[in-house]
Amino acid sequence: MNEITIEERRSVVECALLCAETEDCRSVFGCKLEGEIICTLFNQSYVYEMEFNSSTCKHYTKHRVKHEDVGVEESNNLQKDQITTTPAAELTTTTHTSCENQVNPLVVNKGNASFGCRDCDCIFAKTQVSGEYIIHLEDSLVRVYCEFRNGRSWTVIQRRMNGSVSFKRNWKEYSEGFGCLETDFWIGNDFIHGLTKNGHVRLIIDLEDDNGVHYYAHYSDFAIGDETEKYKLSVKGFSGNIFDAFGSVCDTYCHNDMRFSTYDQDNDGSARKSCAENHNGWWFNDCYRCVLNDERIGWWAPDTGLLIFKSVKMALTKPL
Repeated sequence: MNEITIEERRSVVECALLCAETEDCRSVFGCKLEGEIICTLFNQSYVYEMEFNSSTCKHYTKHRVKHEDVGVEESNNLQKDQITTTPAAELTTTTHTSCENQVNPLVVNKGNASFGCRDCDCIFAKTQVSGEYIIHLEDSLVRVYCEFRNGRSWTVIQRRMNGSVSFKRNWKEYSEGFGCLETDFWIGNDFIHGLTKNGHVRLIIDLEDDNGVHYYAHYSDFAIGDETEKYKLSVKGFSGNIFDAFGSVCDTYCHNDMRFSTYDQDNDGSARKSCAENHNGWWFNDCYRCVLNDERIGWWAPDTGLLIFKSVKMALTKPL
């Protein structure tokens, strides 16, 4: 799905009329932001999974209408009474096309960045609705998930929710990104490097166990190098309610200062084996204290050994 245009209007109804008059438009959101009405037109029906406040945003979908005199369906030249409005509070289910096997599904080939923005901070200044947006990043248009909470904007760089997307991927796929923003994805090492290069260096890792208990690891200073540096990891400034398995210092299993590895590019610290062969792409030493892209999401602690979690999310923000 691509955005067609973003324009200002005097009312959300005028947003609907704008969609009716635009041939490629299939749906539109009209949101009141700081006194302005922002119309965002899309070339497909509603596919965003967001928490919409019905008092500030309305969703309009262009439906086909049947003309009895000719017996055919026609969708062009719709008038105001042929556009239906769905209250935002009722938008609870979404139909998504599979992106498991798409090539680089997070990069948009054409269209416009949401609000013309280059990061989630810019979008947060326009709307406080968490969800999928398009930003300019590293000379590309990239689909990202922006999470807005506690007065901060976060860019989700990795999420594992239900195992619907395989993380056994090659170097190119981990570089460019893969998966579905709606469920499981890796935004791509090139884009993670771009975010940290632009100041998004505060990392949070959110782990959830089978009982729904959340564990957090915060890092005040996270960055990775570019591809020529094999996306070398630098992470420090830990706080959280779980052992520091990602940024701690040790001789054999720790991750800091390690280069990224995949099954087709072995850059780990092991002379005996390729860690990524069995555990997917990650910053391996020999081999790990935490592994968040493996089939089993693992996080080691000295008092418990390796803990296995059912879901994980990694997100970046700028320091306050």
